[in-house]
Amino acid sequence: MFRTTIAAIAVLFIASTAHAEDAKNYYIEGQFGSTVNAADGEKVFRKCMACHSLKEGQHRVGPSLAGVVGRKAGSADGYNRYKGLKDADWTWTEDELIAYLEDPTAYTKAKNGNRSSMAFKLKDLDERKAVVEY
Repeated sequence: MFRTTIAAIAVLFIASTAHAEDAKNYYIEGQFGSTVNAADGEKVFRKCMACHSLKEGQHRVGPSLAGVVGRKAGSADGYNRYKGLKDADWTWTEDELIAYLEDPTAYTKAKNGNRSSMAFKLKDLDERKAVVEY
């Protein structure tokens, strides 16, 4: 009985430690069992920085991505160069962004019939999840 109790305590300790570490890293479980986090997304975002900023109101070729999750697509204040997102009727969620980043033109054509002006694609699922987490 003593051994069973010790074993149970050890299992609970390991499980609680692993869960705390996962919460600390804000991980997203990848399709193939890999994990990604915001630090990974920061590295991936370097590919996006030529056209996008994370500072609110600071637009470049593309709109600022500050507060993009929860925002209506095509509605960044002060940005007026939308093509594919013009008249968009959806709100950006993490899942919507992950789908969009795979192929923006195919995504917007399917959603509203418009062609996106964003030619860049993130084909790797883990990269898309990481950059959205970031």
